Amino acid sequence: MRSPALRHVLIHLVTPLLMCLGMGLAYMGAFVTPEPHHLPVAVVGTGPQAKVFAQTVKDAAGDRLDVRTVGSREQAVALLTSRDVDGAYVPGTGTGADTGSGTGGAGAPELIVASAGSDMSATAVEKVFTPVAARQGLPLKVTDVVRPSPHDPTGQGLFFLLVALSIGSYASVAA
Repeated sequence: MRSPALRHVLIHLVTPLLMCLGMGLAYMGAFVTPEPHHLPVAVVGTGPQAKVFAQTVKDAAGDRLDVRTVGSREQAVALLTSRDVDGAYVPGTGTGADTGSGTGGAGAPELIVASAGSDMSATAVEKVFTPVAARQGLPLKVTDVVRPSPHDPTGQGLFFLLVALSIGSYASVAA
């Protein structure tokens, strides 16, 4: 059992196994309790009420959110599709904010997301703004403007394929 070939193989398997262990621990640490950190979001509105509302959200969130205001829903959608923001909140009647969309803030608030960019970010933004809408006493309407592919609903298939290829590459180089 102490053949040089077996010893050679076992020694060269230690590095890839340690890499797998390290990657596993890194993923578990990142995905067990994810929290937003400087997550870019937008509040749609042009009036002073919208700016005050955006500042209130920013103050309440601390460094969890980077909040900016945009003039219209169309600008918010453009920022979402270019991945400059992860969510855009269109205030409803409860804020009194002029949304710049011609509705004057009427109706239920709307949260616009692009889950194809990041499902986790879209979920985090929804968790942030759902209580905001609840405090207004209105239901939050969530609109997904860029959905993921139906064949990869979480949008992570390519990522995990690359992880598998990298682990295989480490193992083949070390052997």
